[in-house]
Amino acid sequence: MSDYADEANELDERWKADRCYDSFCHDGIINSDSERYFESNVRILFLLKDSWDDFYWVRGGDFTSRGGSCKPNSWKFWRMLGMWTYVIGRLASGDEPDKDEFYEGHNDGGYSLDNVAYVNIKKELGCSSVGYPVLRGFARRDRDYLNEQIDLCDPNVIVCCGTYDIYARYICDGDIPCGSQSEPVWDSVNERIVIDWCHPSGKFLSPNTNFGEFVEHCQQCANWFEDLT
Repeated sequence: MSDYADEANELDERWKADRCYDSFCHDGIINSDSERYFESNVRILFLLKDSWDDFYWVRGGDFTSRGGSCKPNSWKFWRMLGMWTYVIGRLASGDEPDKDEFYEGHNDGGYSLDNVAYVNIKKELGCSSVGYPVLRGFARRDRDYLNEQIDLCDPNVIVCCGTYDIYARYICDGDIPCGSQSEPVWDSVNERIVIDWCHPSGKFLSPNTNFGEFVEHCQQCANWFEDLT
């Protein structure tokens, strides 16, 4: 077991005991080889709202863009994570993202998520959707733990999946604008990019259309990516 896994498990135990969670979502670095994650030029953390029961333990699960089929829409969830990871990686390396190239990897066993972590703000299980007031309450209450988990993953890109306002107002230990922020921003305190985007399981989200939209949305990050790599 890696040092990361030991630290993540220890954090979970303190968190559960202090907040009296009956159930708990064990998220973080998705794949088991955490060294590959930390050696990546661009480490991406997706900040999500809450988890459904089937994915209560994703840490070390070795998921790809094809991983996860426990729920009817989970295929889209993982494909979107893989697609956005691919786009960010290509832009960070100075290359133009190519949708056909992504799908070639996706269809040939799945696009790698070795440089990906994801964190749910609400750790209590059993709900597939949570409203803003409830999410805000969990963010306020668990702020220190959430920041500890994010710092443990040490991302240099955070993609807020419908969570930007909560992150900026109640969690962020950095310097980013509060409120709904459609444009990517640079967190000068933590030296990381924060991207405001939609949830990967969005009901009206079209993966094919979203590819080009996400590329355009992230283009302005080009100079920041140069600093990261």
